Amino acid sequence: MFTTAAQIKTDLAASLKLAGGSADLPPYWDDVVSRCHTAAYQEVVGALLARGFSKSVIDTWDRGSEFERSIALYFCATSPQGIGSFDLNAVKLWDKREDLKAVQVYTSGTAVDPSEQPGTVGSGRMNDQRGIFNPISQTGEDDNPYPMRW
Repeated sequence: MFTTAAQIKTDLAASLKLAGGSADLPPYWDDVVSRCHTAAYQEVVGALLARGFSKSVIDTWDRGSEFERSIALYFCATSPQGIGSFDLNAVKLWDKREDLKAVQVYTSGTAVDPSEQPGTVGSGRMNDQRGIFNPISQTGEDDNPYPMRW
């Protein structure tokens, strides 16, 4: 991970304007922050892997902490425990998941290109011996027992 749960708790407390910092957060936030922190890291890694970056490049990304913290705060604020505590219009500013699709990746100040071809959803051969992907015959001479229906 790029940052710590403690740092995310500090950011969360600051966003709630708690004078005592993270010490003033109710105890239930410990579990919420832990789950949201893990989920945020996985969002960053998943998005960049899908773009073709290697895990070693991702783990050394200069902006990894920034994105992980922002997305973790977004997840915390939109969790059921966060409802009612935040201005949801402002919370949307933390959601950087869309930015991950195009953000430039830098490691030690140097731009890095993806080293692998990005994957695609639903790739691979569609084959089923039962013929369920065969279209219905327009001539009425089709003995397909599993025709497609739209």
